Amino acid sequence: MNPITRLYKILLRLYPRDCRAWCAREMLDAFEKAASDHRAQGLAALARFGLAELSGLLVEAGAAWIAKFTSSRYMRGFWIPTTMRRPGQSPEDWCPPGARVLSDVLEAQRRVDLNLHHMMDAISDRDFKRARFYSEEDLRTRNR
Repeated sequence: MNPITRLYKILLRLYPRDCRAWCAREMLDAFEKAASDHRAQGLAALARFGLAELSGLLVEAGAAWIAKFTSSRYMRGFWIPTTMRRPGQSPEDWCPPGARVLSDVLEAQRRVDLNLHHMMDAISDRDFKRARFYSEEDLRTRNR
């Protein structure tokens, strides 16, 4: 790992823990790819890129802490997922390490899994009327 990437990884620790759990890996991957592109353009391009990214990281980490402390106490530290859990994927694999998930989200995911299970059973029994019912129930559950 090159020095600028190592410094970026260290500065990522300035973000709140829940933010790091949610997006640190993706941020580091994107930084490494962009840094390798700028490295190919020369040392000056890499230095400009590094300075801009590292200063932006400092500003955004401060903004993340401000957002964390000005939000309601109930929401602090929770990870609100942006995608539904894939069928068969365990909650531990779906949720980033160190993050907590709202119980309402887990309950909605349980209802979606149950609807999909019932729908697949109905399709395998060739009961398409019941399958349509569970398909519509699944859509209602996802849109709540």
